[in-house]
Amino acid sequence: MTTGTVSQISVKTGKGTIVLLPAGLKAILTVLTEPEAQLGLIFFEMETRAGQVNEILREM
Repeated sequence: MTTGTVSQISVKTGKGTIVLLPAGLKAILTVLTEPEAQLGLIFFEMETRAGQVNEILREM
């Protein structure tokens, strides 16, 4: 399948949401949230942190 690259994955459960976001080629940032969490804010923060993780790992 030629669907392109994955930009994010989220799985909603009864106890919250699991969010996975690529952090460059070497890492995947994973967050577990409470059910009432505001996912838009979490996605925004995760994108920032994923960029930081990517920068750190590029130096290794």
